Amino acid sequence: LVLGGGLVGFKAAYGLLKRGLKVTMLITSGYPLSMQVDEVAGRMIMNELLAHGLTVKVGVSVAGFDGNGRVARAVLDNGEQLPCDLVIIGKGVRPSLDFIPRDRIAVDLGILVDDCLQSSVPGIYAAGDTAEAIDIARQTPWVNAIWPEAAAQGRVAGQNMAGRRVRYPGSLSRNVMRVYDLDVMTTGYANPGKDEGFRQVSAGGENQGYYRSLVFRDEILVGAVLINRIEQGGVLRALIENRVPVRFPENILMSPGFNFSKLLK
Repeated sequence: LVLGGGLVGFKAAYGLLKRGLKVTMLITSGYPLSMQVDEVAGRMIMNELLAHGLTVKVGVSVAGFDGNGRVARAVLDNGEQLPCDLVIIGKGVRPSLDFIPRDRIAVDLGILVDDCLQSSVPGIYAAGDTAEAIDIARQTPWVNAIWPEAAAQGRVAGQNMAGRRVRYPGSLSRNVMRVYDLDVMTTGYANPGKDEGFRQVSAGGENQGYYRSLVFRDEILVGAVLINRIEQGGVLRALIENRVPVRFPENILMSPGFNFSKLLK
């Protein structure tokens, strides 16, 4: 039994399936990887997992476990009971901040930092999964708990601690993974709420073998989801990171072979 449809839960389920075990995934949301991808991409990923033997239950959570010395079954919030002899819990990412004196250091989900990664107390810095810095795509403080951002933040924080004034441009979420026959790339704010004022442009879908979704705020690309045909995903990421205005027909970016250098000219 795998609890959670995020990256940790997905990779755990995938690894167990590859070892020939029977796996059931329980997801509170309506599809896996809901923090990384939109609904269309989520359904494509879920269908691929189902086709390879995964059992998925959506919209449910675990209320408790039963067993004598070891787990034997899970009791769901809808009253259903599922027998199991192994449970992997991968629900959410929260920084461990219990040791932080909150009366002195400003804390939200993470430790709030400025563009030099300094906390609200001069001389105290934070980096990695504990640091809540500006998210480039969202333009708001956010925790992006991924290794490349932790490495970049550690470098900037260390330089500032050593007396060299270096500014951190902000963090950006991104992931690239393979789900059996699907290549998946997601970057930026790829799944905003429908009432947040963003514009989505998409191509492909569940029956076409590929999917490409781009999210814009005005002329600025802020998020992308690519399933198969992920060529030039790095160019799209660079557009998001550098907040380059897109002043040409957006449907050009739907092609995996678009020539960005020509567009700039």
